[in-house]
Amino acid sequence: MQLTKRYHIIYGIKITAFFCAFLLNISIQAQQDFSRVKSKYEYSTPKTQHLAELVKSKNYEEGLSYIDESMESILNQYDFEQVIYLLERKSYILRRLERFDEAEVVISEVISLAREHLGNNHILLAKAYLMRGQIEHRIGDFYTATFDFDTSQVIYQKSPQYDSAIYESIIDYKFYAYNYAERNVDTLTKYL
Repeated sequence: MQLTKRYHIIYGIKITAFFCAFLLNISIQAQQDFSRVKSKYEYSTPKTQHLAELVKSKNYEEGLSYIDESMESILNQYDFEQVIYLLERKSYILRRLERFDEAEVVISEVISLAREHLGNNHILLAKAYLMRGQIEHRIGDFYTATFDFDTSQVIYQKSPQYDSAIYESIIDYKFYAYNYAERNVDTLTKYL
């Protein structure tokens, strides 16, 4: 009798765990299935493609020079989306080079430009807040980083575009920042 009872309990736990995992998987998929209401964010120009190749091959100094050389002609065209995109990449490169003070200055400029020229619900603004949070996370300012990750997520959710890689980074960094800042992870799970 005891063996049967124990078997039913273990079997019940396994079914419950499977069901919870199934629901979590459906929930995650549903959060990112924006194909009917949002468009995938894909931004590409010859300059951004060339920069992506430089970054991928870790030619960071050359990438910084390329951004600085390209900026004047882009500004003359009033292509603020490209300006913001390239400056966000510049802050990424500076972060990779561990030049955190410079990276923070650049990303703060990106946030101001994005708010002014792209609006408050553009995916590049969400990406900029994500980058600033990543910089703060890297220097150990986890508490401030959580605010930037929260802001990034709110903007991302309002944005008419989506990019699953950005969303995944927001969630990953938020989780670790909340843990390191000793903030309530239960609060975090409510918003995820």
